[in-house]
Amino acid sequence: LKRPVLILDEADSGLSIGDLVKTISNLYSESSALIVISHDMDTVIRLTDRLLYMENGELKDKRGEIR
Repeated sequence: LKRPVLILDEADSGLSIGDLVKTISNLYSESSALIVISHDMDTVIRLTDRLLYMENGELKDKRGEIR
């Protein structure tokens, strides 16, 4: 069976960082990938292993430069 890709839009809204980490961990164990959409860059950096973002209509990948 193929595992699903989950898209989370502003999943961090209203959750503590601890609850968010637990939620993301549980969801990731059930899926092949998570796409997390958020305006909170600190949270995104803590929870992801790759970061893509939009700038002036272009998709950028600068994970290594952010850390």
